[in-house]
Amino acid sequence: MTSLSKKRIKNVFNDTLENIRTNKKTSISKSMRKFGYSDSSARALTATRTKTWAELLNKIDDEVLIDKMNEIAISEDKRASLQAIDMSWKLKDKYPAQKSKIIGLFEKITDLEAI
Repeated sequence: MTSLSKKRIKNVFNDTLENIRTNKKTSISKSMRKFGYSDSSARALTATRTKTWAELLNKIDDEVLIDKMNEIAISEDKRASLQAIDMSWKLKDKYPAQKSKIIGLFEKITDLEAI
């Protein structure tokens, strides 16, 4: 990948972060168009599937995000609180239904092995 491509990806990434920081409506596809991507690439969000994008994401401190999510989870805004709790539980695989599906899958595999 050329340095121009990496620079465009970094520009899109930083533009998206700035929109989030300033509470503006965020659209990665609009940012991509702004920095010279074609409409089809912007619609497909191709920049987000690159190694450069992943490296930029990995540089973000997860602890800050987790602290913010925990702060929202105990907030007075019930809708936001429920969404934060839901996200936290999904990330930690705490939903019993999902574990039941996995356990059920292993039981089926065990049954097949017995045949």
